Amino acid sequence: MKTAILVALVSTALFVSTEANADFYLTTGLYYSKVEKPIDRHGSGNSVGLGYQLNDSWDIELSDDQLINKNFRIPEVVSGQLELVNGYKHQGVTLSALGKAEINPSTTLFYRAGVSQSDIDYMSFTSGDTSCHSDAYWIITFRQLNEQNAVVQRATGCGYKEKSTDLLFGLGVETEFTAQWFGRIEAIQYFADKGEHITTAKLSIGYRF
Repeated sequence: MKTAILVALVSTALFVSTEANADFYLTTGLYYSKVEKPIDRHGSGNSVGLGYQLNDSWDIELSDDQLINKNFRIPEVVSGQLELVNGYKHQGVTLSALGKAEINPSTTLFYRAGVSQSDIDYMSFTSGDTSCHSDAYWIITFRQLNEQNAVVQRATGCGYKEKSTDLLFGLGVETEFTAQWFGRIEAIQYFADKGEHITTAKLSIGYRF
């Protein structure tokens, strides 16, 4: 999915920029994000996007964003205790608007507001024999046996896939290195309709056509 979107974004920018003197730009960046529901995980991700400068005060952007990509691990017994590591992946296509205010000729303060259509894939483990919801697409059970083949520890993992519409708001600073190259640092909060609110920091670079 990410490769196809990247090709489409680059092709569109190149086509439009050759047809007219358009203010298009490409961005690529890194995320570090934290989610607390349905499970508590944090981790890194990445982004690629296409933007258009409407005027000195407003930009619009379309991007493909993977906020977290953390795999689960099969339960292990560590120092006699059962170690459970949940998995969580969140990826979406985002349309956002950026409002900008100049701090000095090379630095701009901006805020971001947008909406993202996201795919969420997570595996949640709990101790004991528990039941998964009916929409679980993957169920893992783990039982530790002693020398007499008696069960001493149990765990159940439930895997789910969901689609979510996320509203997002962010605040950041953009610095121009040259007429074409710029860098950004920003903090973004995602508010998901499934309850999986995500707090993230983003560091990115961009190139203007």
